[in-house]
Amino acid sequence: MIREGPRAELFKFDIQKVEDNVIDPVFTVCLIARIVDSLTIPLLLSMLAAAYVFLPTEENFTKAKAIQLMTGITASRYWFMSFFIDMVSYTIACFIALLPLFIIDPWGLTKKANIILSTYLGLFFFFGVAFIPTCYLTSFFVETAAVAYFGLIVESFVTGTVTSIVLFLFDNSVVLALKEKSRFHRVLGKLELPLRVVPNFAVNRGVGNVNKRLLGQLVCCNLPIDLLAMLCNHESRLFGTARFTPNETEFWDRMVEGCPGSCIIHDILKQGLECVVSAKQTDDERLEFRIDLLIMFITGFVLLLACVFLDAKLQSRTKSSELMSREELRAKKLQMKHVDPTILEERERVEALVDAMTHGEEEGLLGLLVHKLGKTYREVSVIGQLSFTVQPGEIFGVLGLQQSGRSTVLGILAGDRELGRGNAYIEGWGIRRNPKQYLKRIGYCPEEDPIIFKLTGREMLALIARLRGLTHHVMHKEIHYILHQVGLLRHSKRPTLDYGSGSRRKMSLAMSLVGDPALVILDECTSGVDPISRGRLFRAITRIQRSSGMAVLFTSHCMRECDQLCTRVGILSGGDFTRVGDTVALKQSATQGCTIVVKLTVAQSMQDGSIKEINRGIKREFPQSVIAEKREDQMRYRLKPNADYPLIWSEVIFKLHTLQQEIKFEDFLVNDTSLGEVFIGFARERKMVDFGENQVRYFERDQPATVVMIPPN
Repeated sequence: MIREGPRAELFKFDIQKVEDNVIDPVFTVCLIARIVDSLTIPLLLSMLAAAYVFLPTEENFTKAKAIQLMTGITASRYWFMSFFIDMVSYTIACFIALLPLFIIDPWGLTKKANIILSTYLGLFFFFGVAFIPTCYLTSFFVETAAVAYFGLIVESFVTGTVTSIVLFLFDNSVVLALKEKSRFHRVLGKLELPLRVVPNFAVNRGVGNVNKRLLGQLVCCNLPIDLLAMLCNHESRLFGTARFTPNETEFWDRMVEGCPGSCIIHDILKQGLECVVSAKQTDDERLEFRIDLLIMFITGFVLLLACVFLDAKLQSRTKSSELMSREELRAKKLQMKHVDPTILEERERVEALVDAMTHGEEEGLLGLLVHKLGKTYREVSVIGQLSFTVQPGEIFGVLGLQQSGRSTVLGILAGDRELGRGNAYIEGWGIRRNPKQYLKRIGYCPEEDPIIFKLTGREMLALIARLRGLTHHVMHKEIHYILHQVGLLRHSKRPTLDYGSGSRRKMSLAMSLVGDPALVILDECTSGVDPISRGRLFRAITRIQRSSGMAVLFTSHCMRECDQLCTRVGILSGGDFTRVGDTVALKQSATQGCTIVVKLTVAQSMQDGSIKEINRGIKREFPQSVIAEKREDQMRYRLKPNADYPLIWSEVIFKLHTLQQEIKFEDFLVNDTSLGEVFIGFARERKMVDFGENQVRYFERDQPATVVMIPPN
């Protein structure tokens, strides 16, 4: 059966010598190669795939994703299209990474095994299918992209590399090489089953199996054909009929299993021999490989669905309902006794519009309608029962100090925060029943800049315009117009990463204006913008708002901005409006009149008698006046009108001019009550402000200003 020749002398060694001289070095090389592969290939793959966590993390943190979803695109379309684009680039990168393996192949192994290329590509591809959605899911819970990236790499090293090396030490091949198995080894072998769900471990395991087959080919193709024939027939000696023991049989079958057809099948069959190594082992290995690919595919699909669910949870949270506790209801009833008439009037107006909408009459519902909006956080009522409207062509300002609920209200109306009680409507579409139709009618400029920094300014606006469904011609025309209005036309082709803070705020504002939405929500849209550009932005907002008839919901810390831009304002305190109305009506209702500033000469400022003389003169001409502030070179008085002393500007100026000629002070100035002063007055009235150690109180009834020193704790 065995041919005679010079090679026959090689087989006079017994099987033990063959194992010692051939097989043991093979396992040593296999172990070293497996460890090296476990430390390099999966880790490098993880570093490549983890790079796809940067963009979703940045978009989630800057609310760029929320802005895109508000245009009407579904969460499923957003994530599946992102996944498709990322997989295309990832596959190209993997193919380029594998090219050196097939170009530089000194032993010709990859050319002799036609399945090696498809095996590697399959492993790398399905690893991306499972790992890239893991990056997407991580972006929901980590705010910093760099932290997410390095966290994924560490997780890959622990779950993939370390566990794979540990379990490989108890792999069947190594155990057979040691010629012993224990119960502990079998238990460790079963640990592979749950770990195969982890993509890092699965790809590590697959790469190790491919590497083992390649090393088997290398040994098998360099062994004499007579030795291969002996192995195929399970002969323990060259010229005998004794068979291998069961352990030896399994051990040698694994060796011959790696032999490709070009090395064994043709040569053995040519001699009339039949190799008894069954194809079952190869089929089982292929089945395990396919199961690993299937598990990675299912893992990636489930994680992708989880991302879609987390972004689509707006529907569930807008349909949620919070019931007010008895204590809250009792508190609301007590507050109703002290509600300002403007608030009651606004609530009655909203109730009438809601009733009209309920009966199918949608007239007057073209803007924003907020009905009994409320929010409770950890059993604390953050937002009470807000009811107000913003009509088309109107700019409504929400004023309030920090922690007054401004950002919470705007976030709820923009769909960025969970809705508790109440409802909101835009053009008749409610946020509870039709959140998609509601949100697509909103342009939102949040406090953070929702910008993708890899895009230019024009590309960023084009993305929003495309998502809003604008045609190519209309899109370019509108983008050019908006860029010109906000003052970014010269910088539109620069990456937004190079923009300063002011230019980024301009870009955020421009993004909210694209597509002429029915409602534009501007949350601190001018923060970080210089005064000259701020005035230009106000003119742009007013011009675009008047031409399109959109409603604008505006908030800012600068009361001068609100006074300049808003047609109506609502003062928010503790989650409830204290006053609602146009700015002129609020100033009149505050009955704070005007402010008189008298500038003293240098000599007068140094003499108490001169200051007292000026105070007596002001009190004689304006009995209702109150000293509001005293400085080194000027005096400030508050003039409040009443029935006996009405406020007539011409008389005020004439009396001050006469008094100046009498007392000879340097100059005087008369100011109308600003919106900021009205707001501060309301804030002090409701004890909204904590000024720390120095708490200045003024405009209180008819009492003069006082400074209260609060002792430290």
